Parts: sequence; C-alpha cells; structure tokens
Amino acid sequence: MLGLSGTRGGISPAAALSVPITAGVGPFPARDEIIFLTYMVLLTTLVVPGLMLGPLIERSRTGTGEDLAVSKAHARDHVLQAALDHVDELLLHDELPEEIVDRLRMLYATRGDRLGGLPPVDWAEGADSERLRRAVEGAVAAQRRALANLEASQLVGTRTARQLERELERAAAEDAVDR
Repeated sequence: MLGLSGTRGGISPAAALSVPITAGVGPFPARDEIIFLTYMVLLTTLVVPGLMLGPLIERSRTGTGEDLAVSKAHARDHVLQAALDHVDELLLHDELPEEIVDRLRMLYATRGDRLGGLPPVDWAEGADSERLRRAVEGAVAAQRRALANLEASQLVGTRTARQLERELERAAAEDAVDR
C-alpha cells in the first residue's frame, strides 16, 4: 500500500521538458513525442495504482473498521432490537393499543428471523392507520439512530452501515406499501 500511494513522477516531466527545443539549426527531433510519451507513462503509473489502492485497502480491511467488534448480522439484530424497544416504549406509555404493538413486534420478528416461517403482517384489519404510521416512522427513526451510533462508535464500518441503511430504506418502503 505504501508503494502504491507514494509520490512519483516529478523528475520525468522535468527531464522531458529539459530537452532543447532546437538542435543546432532545426528543431530537436521527436521532442514532442518524448514529452507526450513521458506524460502518458506518468499518467499510467499514477492512475493505475491509484485505482488499485481503494480495493486493496478494502480487501486488507486496514482502516475501514469492518472487522472490529460487530458483524453485519449482529449489527442488523441491534438495529431491529432498537425498533422493538421503540415499540415497547410506545406500549409502556399507552401510545398504542396492544393489537398494533403485537403486529409491529411480529413485523420486526419476521425481519430478524426470515427463515422462521412467520406470516406477513396484515395491516388492513382495523388498525388505527395514523397511529400505526407514526409508530412505524418512530421505529425506523430508532433504527437509524442505532445504526448511526454503531457507526460513530466504529463498531461497524461505513460500507456495512450503508448496506444496512439501504436494507432499512427498503423495509420502510415495503411497510408503506403493505399498509
């Protein structure tokens, strides 16, 4: 990584530009080609390693925080738990009836246990749609805060956080469609 990110190329253009414009009576033969080829080689030796540096760093996981304390599955569980905690808090403060809380718990349980075979939540059965909408929005906000806290404490890397954020956005969009 140090070799790829090192500085290079200052002497080559200086040497190419130091070729005299004229040689004796006429122009120096192939001076323009020497300068052009020097710059092409310089660009190639800067651009190619520069493009390789990002994937190399990502592959080695140096400085990305991806292999720190929390795996992607654990981070997903943590974010879903934040939603469940939010729903429980709403029940505790009597902001939602037990029926809606049970539906939301089932929703987040199916996300946490995709292989559990739990049926999808049917939102149409007489639920107070406005309170339900606010509850789901609050749960999504709680999940975003939990994910931001994981990322800020460097327990999950930026790449994993963005993947989980996209999953969260997809899930929120599915919730809006299901209602």
